[in-house]
Amino acid sequence: MEKISVAIVDDNQEFLRSMMRFLGLSKDISVVATATTKEEALKLSEIYNIDIMLMDINLSENKCDGILAANQILTNYLQKPKIIMLTDHNNNDLVQRSFLAGAVYFVLKTNFKSLPNTIRHIYNNDFPVGAVLKDYCDLMKNKILKSKFLLSDTEIVIYNLVEKGNAQSEIIRELYISESTYKKHVNHILRKIKATSIKKAIDKYKEIFFTKGLDKKVED
Repeated sequence: MEKISVAIVDDNQEFLRSMMRFLGLSKDISVVATATTKEEALKLSEIYNIDIMLMDINLSENKCDGILAANQILTNYLQKPKIIMLTDHNNNDLVQRSFLAGAVYFVLKTNFKSLPNTIRHIYNNDFPVGAVLKDYCDLMKNKILKSKFLLSDTEIVIYNLVEKGNAQSEIIRELYISESTYKKHVNHILRKIKATSIKKAIDKYKEIFFTKGLDKKVED
């Protein structure tokens, strides 16, 4: 029987050990790796072929760096596990940010007994609202880029294309714009997000949003 490979990322060693023992009782689930920090979680994505990753939201106290780690894994690595966020608190803001980061589900640690079945459903793509969530997250991200950073519609399109890995030449061709027009829009993005390069602009947006939220003013 093919087992579902699972990694657990949590800075609480006691919870980590308990989850390893609990999930180990399921014959179709195999915990192949664990991590306690964001850096270790990123390393796991280079080494292991993981089907499901259980990611604690706060890997260091009240930092929400688990959300940032999830987004970096899903954005920057070839191996893209389905990520389930874990938390002690039912917080709508954290739920929203988790989904915007690319997570597919959100589970309270007090409801850990539901995890084996949740893992199976996610692994088998038995997740009918997944596509709706993706569309919702795309809409929310665009809304944030417009309302918080005052990006224009064209600037948002360029931002999203760059974030997806498109080269300058590809974007110019897809949008039927000149190189000078492209550079003008990029300069506007950099000025509004206060960054020195488009990559740094994307990284800054993610770090602010996923770890701090956007309820505070964006600072240099």
